[in-house]
Order: sequence, then C-alpha cells, then structure tokens
Amino acid sequence: LIMDGKVIACFDEISAFTPTDAELSIADGTTDEYSIRTAVIDGDRTRIITMPFQRGGALQLARDTTEATRVLRALRVRLLFIALAGVVLGAISGLLLATRLVAPIRRLTETARHIAETRDLTTEVPEAGTDEIGSLTASFTTMVKSLAESREQQQRLISDASHEMRTPLTSLGTNIDLLTRADRADTGQLPAED
Repeated sequence: LIMDGKVIACFDEISAFTPTDAELSIADGTTDEYSIRTAVIDGDRTRIITMPFQRGGALQLARDTTEATRVLRALRVRLLFIALAGVVLGAISGLLLATRLVAPIRRLTETARHIAETRDLTTEVPEAGTDEIGSLTASFTTMVKSLAESREQQQRLISDASHEMRTPLTSLGTNIDLLTRADRADTGQLPAED
C-alpha cells in the first residue's frame, strides 16, 4: 500500500520496493488509471499492478512470475510436440491420399506402356471411377478400341486385296504356262501372234 509516498507492506514476508513516478501519481490521486510493470524483487521476476485505493493512496499487488514462466515453458514444449505430431500426421495423410489419387493414373500408365511394348490392343484397360481420371480412362479405352478396329480393317483390306490379286495372278500364270507348253508342243494349233 502506498500512503503519502511511503510503501507499507501488508505482509511481513514481502519485501518493499520503490514505486515509480507513475505509481506515485496514482497514489496522489492525480491519475485514476492503473499501472502494470515487471520488476525483479529478491532475485525473482515479479509482476506488479498498482491501482487507486478508495481511502486514498494506491494499492499494489505483486505476484512472482516463476510459476507462470514454468507453465508457459511446459506449454511451449507441449505445443512444439503437438505441432510436430500434426506435421508428421499431415505428411503421412497427404502421402496416403496422394498415393490413392495417383494409383489409377499409374495403372493407366502401365497399361499404355504394355500396349506400346506388345502392340496388343486387346489389353484390358482398368476401371478408374467417374472423376476426371475415370473420364481419361474412358477416352483411352475408346482410343484403344478405335485402334483395334482400324488394325482389324487394315488386316481385312490386306486379306481382301491379297485374295483379289491372287485370282488374276493365278489366271495370268496359268495362261503363261499354257502358252509355253503350246509353243513347245509345236502342234500348230495356236498361231504365233496369239
């Protein structure tokens, strides 16, 4: 308690400390606000609040901050561990989620690589759902089916062309064979110009 500029300790075990000019102005009544400061008393950090007292003077309350500092340090360590655990859990969750999201793309990539290496257009394209990756898979499946149909049409064209070319070539070969034999036989049945 500050009365007439003198500090009066209410408890014997509390050391008296020198008030500041702001605290003295509160005790004089020139200021009706309160003041808070930190001071070192008996080697300990102490938080001091000074407020006007109703009977005149000012009332000062002081509290050692050692306990609060200890609690804050422990809280800081706990928060650090919680933050690290959150980062680790977030990284693991992100990895699992990314792996799950990328798995259909990897399967599609492997299928495309297999088709490119083996040229087997009958390879089954894996299902991938209804999202953008599913749409990409459906487009890829449509492309592979179109390529398979195109290849089948090419094979059919080659087969048909081969068959169509075989008949005239066979006929021409037979005619040449017949003419060669007729020329050797010299039977005179076929004129030389024919």
